[in-house]
Amino acid sequence: YHFHSLWVPQSGMRDCGGIGPCPVGYGGRFDMRRVGGWLSGLPVLLGLVLSCGKGGSDGGAAGTVQVVTSITVLEDFVRAVGGDQVEVRSLITGLENPHTYEPRARDVQAVARAELFVKIGLGLEAWAEKVMENAGSSRLRVLEVSQGIEVLERGAEGEHGGNPHIWMDPRNAKGMIGAIRDALEELRPKKAAYFRSRYAAYVSQLDDLMREMGERFCGLRGRRVVTYAPAFPYLLRWLQIVEAERIMTVPGMEPSARRVTEVVDRMKAEGIRVILTMPQYSGKVPEMVASETGAQVVRITPLLGGLPGTETYLGMIRYDAERIAEGLEGVGSRE
Repeated sequence: YHFHSLWVPQSGMRDCGGIGPCPVGYGGRFDMRRVGGWLSGLPVLLGLVLSCGKGGSDGGAAGTVQVVTSITVLEDFVRAVGGDQVEVRSLITGLENPHTYEPRARDVQAVARAELFVKIGLGLEAWAEKVMENAGSSRLRVLEVSQGIEVLERGAEGEHGGNPHIWMDPRNAKGMIGAIRDALEELRPKKAAYFRSRYAAYVSQLDDLMREMGERFCGLRGRRVVTYAPAFPYLLRWLQIVEAERIMTVPGMEPSARRVTEVVDRMKAEGIRVILTMPQYSGKVPEMVASETGAQVVRITPLLGGLPGTETYLGMIRYDAERIAEGLEGVGSRE
């Protein structure tokens, strides 16, 4: 895992293997020029803020570790391992899109106060480097949890290393949480036993969920679905459900009419009757495809809080898996 005191470049990451090329560019459509203007004035502001807010070498109340994460899933992981020994907040909420997120001044301030910034990497947070640069904190350490994880869909032109939605497979989550545990132990060695105990307890819950869903999908493995956005290949691989088509080929960009027609034609020809979509995108296109094919639209989420009952990682994975199972069962075996 990358765990450094300054920004970690994306280049030179180990190729842990994948399943082949994909036409998706995971850098998104983020335009740094849109935030460059206001970010350029932040160092002066932050100097004033931090001069009034510096704490001791441990930082935070009673030595708690000050942590900022890029997305809510990582916030939940940090809280699960860190307990009352961390103060953590996510820059992105469950209804925002990490690919196209535009940072605010308060995000830079939060990173400037933090000891640890936890991010996915793989180009998901294209905006993060500039935020950390403008935070200007000499004590900030960066943990990129995609290191050591098998990444799907590497190699297509324009990608930043592959599909970044690695957390959607609970097997990957174990490695990510382990990296967070190690980072917290390095920052607070005297609390190592506490972090390890909480890590073990959480992994036990994760194992229970994985066994439960393994039984739930026993009769559904190999079934096919169409997805709207590129957020679910890891989840579907874990559940052994086939992603037959993906409507959106570039994150944040609506598909062309030609692309929609291609998907509709294949769904009709092969009898595919479930479309997976997410609340972070408009439902207009999935609903249109469903009306043309007689398919059912199933809304699931890759981010905590995106839908009711998804406020924790365990809750989100259970919710998403259950909705997929119900959708497949609802259309029977017409494929």
